[in-house]
Formats: sequence, C-alpha cells, structure tokens
Amino acid sequence: MLNIAMRKSPVATKTFRAPTYSKISPRAKEQEQLYLLRRDASTEVLSSQLVKRAKVP
Repeated sequence: MLNIAMRKSPVATKTFRAPTYSKISPRAKEQEQLYLLRRDASTEVLSSQLVKRAKVP
C-alpha cells in the first residue's frame, strides 16, 4: 500500500476563534442603553396617554 504524507497548509491548521473583545466601544454601549431607555419611556408615556384619551367619552 502506498502511503503519501502531505502537509496541511497553514490555513488548514489554524483554529478560528470568535474575538473576545467587543467591537463596540464602552461609550457607544452606554449611549445605546440610554437611547433604549429613553425610547421605552417615551412609548410608555404615549401609550398611557392613548389609553386615557380612549376612556374619555
């Protein structure tokens, strides 16, 4: 039986891992969280106003 040993290319031997760091800066994360909080609060206010208007004859 013929046994041919072929070396793997460097790309084939590398293991790919997900990056452990975040691509978003901490400041951008904070700004996003503040935006989401403000957006949620404003939608709650709007929905409560709509409910109050619906109850008034």
